[in-house]
Amino acid sequence: MGGSSITRLRNGETVSVRTGVLRGAGPQGPMGPQGPAGPAGAQGVPGPMGQINDAMTRLTSTASVPLSNSQWYDMAIENVVLNELVDIVDAYSFKVSESGNYVVAISADFALPAGAGSGKRSIRLTNSAGAVTYLTGYAEGVANDITVVRAADVLALDASVTYKVQGRTNDPLGAISCVARSVSLLRAGMGPAGPEGPEGPVGLTGPQGPAGPTGPPGTGYSSFNTLDVDGDATVVPAAGNNTTADQGVAYPSGTAKPKTVYYLRHLAEFFEKRIVARFATAAARTAARPAPAQGEVWTLVDTGAWYTREKNGSEPYLARVIVSSSAPPAGGGQAAPGVIWIQT
Repeated sequence: MGGSSITRLRNGETVSVRTGVLRGAGPQGPMGPQGPAGPAGAQGVPGPMGQINDAMTRLTSTASVPLSNSQWYDMAIENVVLNELVDIVDAYSFKVSESGNYVVAISADFALPAGAGSGKRSIRLTNSAGAVTYLTGYAEGVANDITVVRAADVLALDASVTYKVQGRTNDPLGAISCVARSVSLLRAGMGPAGPEGPEGPVGLTGPQGPAGPTGPPGTGYSSFNTLDVDGDATVVPAAGNNTTADQGVAYPSGTAKPKTVYYLRHLAEFFEKRIVARFATAAARTAARPAPAQGEVWTLVDTGAWYTREKNGSEPYLARVIVSSSAPPAGGGQAAPGVIWIQT
């Protein structure tokens, strides 16, 4: 077989094949394993630095302000050249819109003196009352030229405070006018705040610590005195306690503290005042009940007499009639006062 011709072989014939390569169109063999990654390439050239945002304010004035010796005067700053940081209060004062750190610079030009005098020229940044000074600058006066005074510093300004610029001189020739002044504020890095990042995941709960040792058992109350205290009121009956509809006997309300002994004591005291009482003598009765209530009845052992408390406050004998087959006690004063004895 060669080229595109086909030869038919008869039985017993032979075919000679020269050595060489028989090229076929068989399937593609399997891919070998992937080799290791090559080394990382060099870092690229850094890009340009981003812009740092800032904000600035500059207030000026050319109004002439005569300054007497050794006295501070408010100086106008009514011209707004640029304002991104402050709220103007009036021609003399301002407030910063937001509390923070600011680069503050103040300057003033003082006029020529009337003669050869000099002395000092001073300026300052103060609060509206002139009670707190934040920035001060001064210079020796120039006898034949404008004197320029400057001062600058980084200050922490408060948005709730009103600020103003003041000046003064001590020239021996008298008042010197401040012919121009300015105040500048700069705050760097005032770009808009980025969005708040997402809250991180809550950490796992730590392992529970070992249980503490069992505490000693309670000892309870050592006496009834501990329980004989008020419930939700100290007067019985009183607001917060329940009372019966008939005689007004007090019993605990649903919110009362469980002081059973306390309520038992008051229940006993309630009934004691409403039963017939027996006293050894009149003195004992007075000591036990110095102020008896209307309707109370009591008896004295030493005399056998009975008494009652009337509405008008009197305490008469309680009259009794004794009917008996026995003779009355012999002798005067043997029967109790208020007794009529009838012998059958």
